[in-house]
Amino acid sequence: MKTDADARAVEVRATLIRAFAKFVEVREIEVINFSAMTAMDLAAAIQAEPSILKPLMACRNVAEPKPTIINRRPYVASSPAMARW
Repeated sequence: MKTDADARAVEVRATLIRAFAKFVEVREIEVINFSAMTAMDLAAAIQAEPSILKPLMACRNVAEPKPTIINRRPYVASSPAMARW
């Protein structure tokens, strides 16, 4: 099954390159390997550069408030300040 998927991926890639040949760009990019760091490494980075916290939360979708169930009813913030949490 994996070899079929790999073959299909090669075929799709080649097809896309042919179809969009005039627009294909090869780029070298920097990647942050979060799996290589500990929670303490991440905390130190945020403490050193606090401005990275909001973008990190946004890209990981942890900043979005989720309803908390209390007595089987969703918690609704009573003030705009509490809505952020």
